[in-house]
Amino acid sequence: MMRYLPESYKRLKPLHLLMNKYEPLCCHVCGKDLLEELYRKDYEAIIVMDQTYNKDYSKRYVHDVFWVCKGKCDQVISARIESVLNHTDQWEDISDLDIPLKFLQWLFAILNTIRSGESVFDDKAFEQLKYFIGSMAQRVFREMTELERKRFTSLQMLP
Repeated sequence: MMRYLPESYKRLKPLHLLMNKYEPLCCHVCGKDLLEELYRKDYEAIIVMDQTYNKDYSKRYVHDVFWVCKGKCDQVISARIESVLNHTDQWEDISDLDIPLKFLQWLFAILNTIRSGESVFDDKAFEQLKYFIGSMAQRVFREMTELERKRFTSLQMLP
């Protein structure tokens, strides 16, 4: 439906202006609005966390949060992160986070690691995370489709 009837698809999965105005989710490299891109293609963008760990890997420090197109844009961000000693990246596919239960599961997992002290977010990273959550909520807070329920079930089977 997304491919052949894009306008009808937009009406089925509209953006909800939760904060009385549209909050775009622009790629940190090229500037493309990734929320609008979700109407055209799936699995084209990721959210990336720039992180380090303490010596025994019991605590994660998140230094920055980016959302980027897959391909050249995410390669730019990965190279930037890897250029800093001991920094690694962790990513999640934005199309998967467009599934309401997956989004909620992902959000709760982050909140649990912050609450337990396993993860510490720099101020900038925490602000970026909040912006991402608010922007994605414009798409995610709605009723799930049957296709999304099936995809969520299949994601639950992954280790």
